Amino acid sequence: MSVMLLGWRNIQRRLASSVATGAIVMLTVLVAVTGACTYRAIGAGLSLASDRLGADIIVLPSEVGVSAQEALFVAEPANVYMPANTVDIVESVPGVERVTPQFFTQSLNQSCCSVLGVTRVVGVDPESDFVIAPWLSSDAAPLEENGIYLGADAPEVTGGMATILGRQFVVAGRLEATGSSVDETIFMNLDTARSLGWESPYLANVWKMADPFTSVSAVMVSVEPGADPEVVARAIDDACPVSSATAVSGLVRNTASQLGLFAALFGGMVAAVALIAMLGLAGRLSFLARERRAEMGFLRAVGFSRRFVVGGLLCEVAMLGVTGAAVGGALGCGIAAYLAPRIHQVMALPAAPPGAVQMVGIVVLACAIALAVCLAAAAVPVRGALRGGALAAMQKGDLA
Repeated sequence: MSVMLLGWRNIQRRLASSVATGAIVMLTVLVAVTGACTYRAIGAGLSLASDRLGADIIVLPSEVGVSAQEALFVAEPANVYMPANTVDIVESVPGVERVTPQFFTQSLNQSCCSVLGVTRVVGVDPESDFVIAPWLSSDAAPLEENGIYLGADAPEVTGGMATILGRQFVVAGRLEATGSSVDETIFMNLDTARSLGWESPYLANVWKMADPFTSVSAVMVSVEPGADPEVVARAIDDACPVSSATAVSGLVRNTASQLGLFAALFGGMVAAVALIAMLGLAGRLSFLARERRAEMGFLRAVGFSRRFVVGGLLCEVAMLGVTGAAVGGALGCGIAAYLAPRIHQVMALPAAPPGAVQMVGIVVLACAIALAVCLAAAAVPVRGALRGGALAAMQKGDLA
């Protein structure tokens, strides 16, 4: 008989007890992995948005119905526009290095767009754009009048053609996942987006007060090296009263601060749950070892070595720990992947959940940690159960 076989037969003989032990491990890992992966998803989304957004400042109409955070991190288009000279005014502010305009057209639904999973269309100027360029796939073609770029959440388009508001467009490229509103956006040529907006019956009242062919929805700003984005943003507000400028660095910093508070609270809860579970696991394994005293003493008496007997019980503990951790880790990764987009929508936070390879690594790590903890927790009671030799162990235990 092998050590592994002895451990497996022990589990089969006491199935209810084994399931309870494995469940403790599973729930502990589930809570820990869900919390850690969710926190990592938001942190990774913030890092991506900060490192590769390109813009240092976002300029929106002062009467816009959404915040800069929602405009940056959540697909919430607002049909409020600024006059064309806003771009020139912003560009003339000291400290501004370059600017690029954007135009938000109406939000989309399944009836007006063949590309599911996206909610807004944004027009960009291909000549001046520096915001979406870092996210484009390497095989992306130039953005022509009839071309579009799809965000990462958009599904594959059959034939490379998509219908948007009654027009046919060629998919010229796709953007990498950002964890922000970019993932839920279709980008097209600025003039084409303006034309679509003009033709939309839902925006007819808007064009009574604005010219769609010259208006802009947002101006993305890159500041000169050494310039303070927050100082430049205040200067833009002074120069252009119809707009409201927000420094991306401050936005990300404030969001990161909120995330830190969330992490502290959630981390404390996870630590408390993990501690309680570990104490319960240690008690459970101690009881398991005491329960097996007679059995271990009998095995020693019929000639099995001490190492074999201890190894059998430790293999049993290892199987339960690794199985529970694998199930808990996989469920935790799945729950985190489910929560990430919902946190993105509800809390206006970016979220980039771990990919499949990272999830496998997380599960493997959880199994390794659970194995080490379970073996450490079982080692002391197992040694104590065999103290005094085979006869003493049989006398203290119950062979029934």
